[in-house]
Amino acid sequence: MRYDGAIKRGEGIAIVREIQVDAQAHELSPHGTLVDPLEINHDDLSAFAQGAVRCHWHEELELSVVREGRARYTLGSGVYELSAGQGLLINANVPHSFAPVGGNAVLLTLILHPSFLYGLPGSEIERGLMRPFLNARRLPVVMLEAGEVQAVREIDALFERKPFAWALRCKAALCELFCTLLVRC
Repeated sequence: MRYDGAIKRGEGIAIVREIQVDAQAHELSPHGTLVDPLEINHDDLSAFAQGAVRCHWHEELELSVVREGRARYTLGSGVYELSAGQGLLINANVPHSFAPVGGNAVLLTLILHPSFLYGLPGSEIERGLMRPFLNARRLPVVMLEAGEVQAVREIDALFERKPFAWALRCKAALCELFCTLLVRC
């Protein structure tokens, strides 16, 4: 699934996106399915109501890279300002919002359920690696290093081109990326 979040104009009316949440700010929109477990978005923040993504949270992991401009990420109790070419990982169940800084910003966002990485609940990967990371309250966010940002871009390119075995290649690249992140954290 891909959403290119540019403002769509129809008969002179701008159609904007808005994150739908419940009373606890839990995002109501599902991210991916068993058939299509990875969601990649190209979000132009000007396409959202008030020009920003409102505070929300979800069970999925989120990788975000600023493609254009500057963006302010508010995550739990921390605020991070990123420029084009910088990115971060938002851990599962962490409240977060995004807003442009000094103009507009365009973000590349990958959203995936952790089970896409670990497979079956109770597996060694889930118990020994992912569960401790997902439950680490001291790690609501991880700043991405240059090579990790490049890996996110490469996953996006695979997703866009869809060469033979693209889904398996995306999963392999995501597993390699998360292995790097887990070792570093």
